[in-house]
Amino acid sequence: MSNRAETSSTNKRLCCGFCGKSNDQVEKLIAGSGVFICDGCLKDCDELLKAEGNKPGNHLDGNDKCSFCDKPRSNVKSLLKGPDKHICDECVELCHILLDDDEWSSVEAVHVDLTGIGGETT
Repeated sequence: MSNRAETSSTNKRLCCGFCGKSNDQVEKLIAGSGVFICDGCLKDCDELLKAEGNKPGNHLDGNDKCSFCDKPRSNVKSLLKGPDKHICDECVELCHILLDDDEWSSVEAVHVDLTGIGGETT
């Protein structure tokens, strides 16, 4: 389900969808479907999630959804808003698992399709 994606000078420059930094300006990037988040923004998400606690984000529209897994705000505990991207608490946790895994320690960018992970079953 996941693919290693090492970047080279011939590849397109990858950028964090939250801070805009390119892959050569950050230590690690996690990629969703058309969206990236860097290790620095992931740390910022941790701080925001701790500060938010169980309080819902009042600044979010009910139609907002996670840019990584496509879950709507109503289906997740927390949804953090970047300039034009969003990430839910579940995807933040999964990104940490990926970054903490020694298998990925030498990889600059990790692409994982988070769409549908932990989604509702019918």
